[in-house]
Amino acid sequence: MTAFAFWGRVSSEDRQDPQASRAWQLRRARMLIEPRGGHIVAEYFDIDKSRSIPPHRRPEASALLAELRNPRRTFEAVVVGEPQRAFYGNQFGNTFELFNHYQVPLWVPEVGGPIDASNEAHELIMLMFGGVSKGERNRIKVRVRTAMAAMAEVEGRFLGGRPPYGYRLIDLGPHPNPAKAADGKRLRGLDADPYAAPVVQRIFAEFAQGKGLFAIAEGLTRDGIPCPSAHDPARNRHRSGIGWSKSAIRTILTNPRYTGRQVWNRQRKDEVLLDVEDVTLGHTTKQRWNETGKWIISDRVVHPQLVDDDLFRDVQAILATRGRGSCEHKPHRARHPYAFKGVMFCGICERKMQSQWVNNAAYYRCAFPREYAIGNSIDHPRNVYLREDAIVARVDRWLCRAFAPHRIAATIEQMCADQPDQARDARTEIARTAIAEAERKLARYRAAIDAGGDPAEIGQWVNEAKAERLKAEADLQAGKRSTRLSRDEITALVTEIGDVARQIAQVPADLKGEVYQRMGLRLTYHPGSSKVRVEIYPTPSIVKRFVSEDRDQPIPNALSASSSTLGRWSEMCPDRWIQRTTTAGVLLLAFIAAVVSFRHMHQLCLRHGEDPLAAVLIPLAVDGAIVVASMSILLAGRYGSRGGLLAWGMLVVASLASLGANVAVAEPSLIGRIIAAWPSAALIGSYELLMMQIRRLAAMSGVIDAGGATTSGSTVVLAWPATNGVGTAPDVSGMVPDLRRIAWQWAQANRLPDGALPSGRAIAEQFRRSPRWGRWIKRAGLAGELR
Repeated sequence: MTAFAFWGRVSSEDRQDPQASRAWQLRRARMLIEPRGGHIVAEYFDIDKSRSIPPHRRPEASALLAELRNPRRTFEAVVVGEPQRAFYGNQFGNTFELFNHYQVPLWVPEVGGPIDASNEAHELIMLMFGGVSKGERNRIKVRVRTAMAAMAEVEGRFLGGRPPYGYRLIDLGPHPNPAKAADGKRLRGLDADPYAAPVVQRIFAEFAQGKGLFAIAEGLTRDGIPCPSAHDPARNRHRSGIGWSKSAIRTILTNPRYTGRQVWNRQRKDEVLLDVEDVTLGHTTKQRWNETGKWIISDRVVHPQLVDDDLFRDVQAILATRGRGSCEHKPHRARHPYAFKGVMFCGICERKMQSQWVNNAAYYRCAFPREYAIGNSIDHPRNVYLREDAIVARVDRWLCRAFAPHRIAATIEQMCADQPDQARDARTEIARTAIAEAERKLARYRAAIDAGGDPAEIGQWVNEAKAERLKAEADLQAGKRSTRLSRDEITALVTEIGDVARQIAQVPADLKGEVYQRMGLRLTYHPGSSKVRVEIYPTPSIVKRFVSEDRDQPIPNALSASSSTLGRWSEMCPDRWIQRTTTAGVLLLAFIAAVVSFRHMHQLCLRHGEDPLAAVLIPLAVDGAIVVASMSILLAGRYGSRGGLLAWGMLVVASLASLGANVAVAEPSLIGRIIAAWPSAALIGSYELLMMQIRRLAAMSGVIDAGGATTSGSTVVLAWPATNGVGTAPDVSGMVPDLRRIAWQWAQANRLPDGALPSGRAIAEQFRRSPRWGRWIKRAGLAGELR
């Protein structure tokens, strides 16, 4: 008997019961393998995932591909229910190589068995199915968009979405499509909101009279009129609703739907490459504005007119003269690297601070009163500024100290004590609630059918409830697998984060912001006290996530580096050689000083009556105390500490004893005593120069406390990391650019003119490693282990 893993998918475009879709795909797979002695032992079935998403970005499909690397996997082959659901476009060519590399047969019903890698016909068939899948999706998009454009222009039909502020949705009767009407679909339309419609008319009237955007917003806030997000908080939970803003006023003034006509296609969704350096990652959806000429506007008035055409045109003319017309979207300026972009918050209004480049320096600004009317109750300065270079070095040092080896034990104890109880896990509770609600719906629908209801109409409701229950059950299973982490798993997590913290400042500036976000860093600036609160949420979902298809998806490695980045990364090597040379010089001086000091103290001990054994041990005790104290101070300095009074006291006392012994046995003259004392003095001075060099490097690397500077007023809060839902220790390996992955990315970006990869020696020379290391990078990269 051959053990198989089943691979399937159902998307929201299919509009079918996920259970039914899984059942027929599973049936096709079993019909193929069971006559040949196969049986399914594992299932990987993605729900509500578009076919355009590459397999390694679909949760279940990526889990299957990851399991291929496991030599102890429970299956020997993989069977696909339908190739069009597994592969789209050229996805087969990008995925099948993994199956071929790990020698896992891939069975497809259309081929009649396993795909033969050496059979060109098999490959052509699979590529054809990928093209058919892509063509089918494109045809659906064209048909839907064309139909929507016709309905908006000719019929003026409301095509969904939120009603604009000033309108509300009303029921216009059964859907004009008989099939949808039979399913219970209703036609919706816009009607004037009795409360918000007069506010819209007031905004247009005041602006036409010459008032500015901020003056209008301030007047509305002062009069206690709720802003759009406060007027409908149920659909605006992501907004504070604290007051009217200039952007809200501008949006209302530029919306042509207030003239009573339906407008569609103001924005579009473009699919752009997620990473131009790696096209196999697929595309992500970007929403962009269309030009006014591409808007679809209904031929007639189809809903209540809040503003007449003449007033709307006058308002647009005024906005155009001010340089902010309804369709003017300025291109983005040249981007600058910001280390804390997206993680810096204002402590007064709790909003994200804006990144701003001023006088060749990075700043973070919160201009809440300039955007929101000051008639609200928040006492906020007009502008709050924070310069990046004033805090970035302190944050790096603080991270280093928070995860220093001598604090690891306390951090682990804190995280073990604060580990959440699985029974109170929010995700699990939400899933259980959703399952219970779906069961109640199914019970009501069955009762309605028994009471004589229309089976066709109620059947659609039953399918929707089953889909909700299936998704909730999947979430519940994921929650059950996310067990409490053991102490060993927590230790591994904290240790790896500590390794990241000690390397964070070596990351180039254009990548540092991404690394901070993946670490779960959050900074809150309180301008009143000039303090920054630093919170660390080492969440694996933050470490490896990106946005695609309007939702978050996991990705094996979202961090890439260009050759220029690698060049900047490797520029730190000379600093390391300088430090090593200085260290070697100090060690040489230490050896010389130790020999001279030993001889002098040995003579001094014999001169004062000590026996030969004591005359040998006493100098060793003095020199040993110097060595132990020096190494203790050096180690503490590397992890952000000054070393403590005991270590410094031992170093000073032992150094003075060595120096005194040298002077005591010297010739009783000034020159003789200077000569005798010189080795010890040179050792002490050289050692201090080494410490100063290490502290200066710490200002860049974040590994060593720079000059003893403190971070007064800063606080680090270690929040419990969310589990990754698979019952294993969270993976934080993608938090900083791993040198091996960077080397492989460099090799891919610097191919030879004939398309071949650089040699292992060339890779090793670029990163100053051995040729064997370069050859290993090349082999591992070709095997797919460094993706």
